[in-house]
Amino acid sequence: PAPQPQEVQPTSSDHIDAHVPDQHVSVAIQCEISLVHRLATYLDSIKQSLIDNNQDTYPTLTYRVEEAMSFSPDCQQALVFLHGLNHDAALAILPQDPILWLNSFVRRVYFLHSRARYMETMIDRIMTLHPEIGGAKVRVFGFPKKIEKDVMEGLTNRGVQAAVTGFDFAVFVIKKGSKFSFGVASSRFVISDGEGRKYGTIPSSPSRRDADGESGTVAEVQDVVCRAGYKMQELITRGLVTVKSGQRFVDIGSAPGGWTMTLASNGALVISIDPANLAIPPHPNVTHLKKKAQLCVEEVQALCSSSSSSENSGKVLDGLVCDANMPPDAAWDMIKNYIPIIKEGALVVITCKITHRANMNAQVGKLEGHLKTFCQDVSRIHLLTNTLNERTLVATVS
Repeated sequence: PAPQPQEVQPTSSDHIDAHVPDQHVSVAIQCEISLVHRLATYLDSIKQSLIDNNQDTYPTLTYRVEEAMSFSPDCQQALVFLHGLNHDAALAILPQDPILWLNSFVRRVYFLHSRARYMETMIDRIMTLHPEIGGAKVRVFGFPKKIEKDVMEGLTNRGVQAAVTGFDFAVFVIKKGSKFSFGVASSRFVISDGEGRKYGTIPSSPSRRDADGESGTVAEVQDVVCRAGYKMQELITRGLVTVKSGQRFVDIGSAPGGWTMTLASNGALVISIDPANLAIPPHPNVTHLKKKAQLCVEEVQALCSSSSSSENSGKVLDGLVCDANMPPDAAWDMIKNYIPIIKEGALVVITCKITHRANMNAQVGKLEGHLKTFCQDVSRIHLLTNTLNERTLVATVS
């Protein structure tokens, strides 16, 4: 058998990546079981953009995504592992993501660097690898949570001080069967408090209460006026939708304006249609028609018309989007009026909002059928930012 790599004695617990074999370095993100697949898909889909955007600072940045359901039948939480992700890179990148910290998607983040088969072995290795925690204030973050007491007891027997707040170091432990994955780091690596809210001094991450507007402001992360705006932002971030400067979009049922603002901020010229007021500041790329969508087709066509040949034929729109809070049939009754003025190759994005999940496939399938009468490549997506009762359809006009 190949020789096993030897762990190196650390000099500090602040930069833990340098102390351990690379094959054991990973980051685990805790979430609700119902979110685990969507969260894993999101993190996998943004990997290349993270690599490209952080090439100068972290030239070797990469990771492999793995879903892991709960290891305990009474636990309703699950994990997404990012294997091989540099811990310092994770600390810099994850808190800045505008999507992860909405609606308590992320409950906790665990920074792991070693493995052990038994509890006693793990405690021995923690104290050997990180002697600096002896006598220091330490908090244990465990998954499942019920293991925290036993881990902390083992550490206090070695002279470590237990602390819930004001701790100097964090010990991260995940138990699967009788095996443990663990890591030790300074307190600055603690991103979340376990309730989906940012912890300590990590900046720019909207908490659950921020996202609900109860305190703080989501605008610290993105100029989006409502949580719905993050659906469009997720589509753009994941590369599922491309918005080019100067493209003409109509946003049907647009109030309070989340999708309109996201599109306009990415350079699109948006005609935003809704009888209600928009809750967005004036923007040079936005025209608001305070009318019912069925009554605006000719006005939209006139606003978009110019001398190009395609527009002389009446095809004036590069995109149609709809996130209106109504059943799919009602949304289709508005959308179908705009088919004659949509260009070939135009983008169509619709959120299907279903009251009863038992009818999900039938109702979404019916709207898919309507779209296929004039579109190709119709995709049904359950975005991380969708609710359990929502699906997003993305299509291209043929």
